Parts: sequence; structure tokens; C-alpha cells
Amino acid sequence: MDVIKDCLITQSDAKILKKYCVDKSDPLYKQYKGYNTSINLETTKVYSMCYGLVVHVSGDAKYGYEVGVRVNQNQAIKYGNLKSINVKMHNVVDVSQQLGEANRYVSIEYLTTNIKNSYPYRIGSIQMYKDDPMKILDEDTSELKSNSPQYSQSGLQSVIDEFDGGDPYYVSPEDEYQQY
Repeated sequence: MDVIKDCLITQSDAKILKKYCVDKSDPLYKQYKGYNTSINLETTKVYSMCYGLVVHVSGDAKYGYEVGVRVNQNQAIKYGNLKSINVKMHNVVDVSQQLGEANRYVSIEYLTTNIKNSYPYRIGSIQMYKDDPMKILDEDTSELKSNSPQYSQSGLQSVIDEFDGGDPYYVSPEDEYQQY
């Protein structure tokens, strides 16, 4: 198993249970019996890996929760498979702030406007696309290295308005794998 040393999301070394795989020629595709647009990290406590604004909260105790944190204009991170959450819509989160708890692992999706692929995800009126989370999880190559606070609790209204009232929605499973 691969490990991410000193992972911000787990506050420890994080064992990778399942890797990102969107290529049918990748041996993981056969092993997973399909695509995987996230990375699963073994943990029970889940922390924010960067500053951001909570723009998505969904789920329930039976099936699990997910939290979406918008990092900047072009990037967001979705934390899934949570059994409890400690944040609400439109909260500003800090690096290392606990977002919630997971049963055994957290599922991380990296969302960006910097690429266009077959894996869309819409947050309000913003069309984003799923990309390899290792681009932000690997400390040496992280695209979030220069992340600094972009939001303040007092200056949120214009940012919230950008999300059409802050109500994100998930692209339907039928649309999710269409070519765009």
C-alpha cells in the first residue's frame, strides 16, 4: 500500500486504500471493475487540507455525508464517506480544521475548472471537473502550495451569490460519464 507522509487530511501518515483511475488501460481499472474518480485514505478523523469556503454539504447518517470546500475560483475539494460533520454551508474553514469523522476511510475528490474531461461536477453555476487528487495531496507537487485565506466570514455575500444561492447540485449519474 502507498502512504502519503504527514497528510494534512488525516493529520498523520495516510494509507491509500484506493487510487484515482479513469483510464481503461490502467491495471487498476480491471481491479476496481470500473473508474474511480477519488482517492480513499484510511482515517477516522478528517481535517481540511487548506483554507476555503464550504459550498456543499449533503448526505445523512445512514449513507454518509460529504462536504465540498471551495479553495479558490478554480479549485474545490470534496470530502466523502463521512459519518459525522462539524461544518455548515458557507462556513470558512482553516487549514487543519476538523471537518468531521469517517467510518474507516475518507474519499477525496479534487474538482477544478483548469481541465475539461468526462467527469463533470457542478457547484451552483460553476462547472468543475474531477481530476487526480494526488495533484493536491502530494506535498512536493501540490497545486495548492500557495493557498492562503481567500474568504472572510464578513465578505462572503458576493461569493455566496456566485453559487446561485449556494445550492450545489450533483450531475446525474447518466450525465456524469458523457463526453463534454
